[in-house]
Amino acid sequence: MEKIPVFLASDNGYSPFVATTIKSIMDNTQSNIDCYILDGGINDKNKEKIKQLENDYKNLYIEFIQLDVN
Repeated sequence: MEKIPVFLASDNGYSPFVATTIKSIMDNTQSNIDCYILDGGINDKNKEKIKQLENDYKNLYIEFIQLDVN
């Protein structure tokens, strides 16, 4: 099965919309999705909520890439 890389960028305020975007992608594909999130200040609580999506979808991998936004 093909693997599709998806890149998203977010700060803490936009993180709920990132989770919604990932859920929508996963609900509409059977492909393996590698999701890379450019992290501009997402707090640990919201990162955990986003990472929980990996438990719901076996074909999903999520990685946060820390950005230096200072």
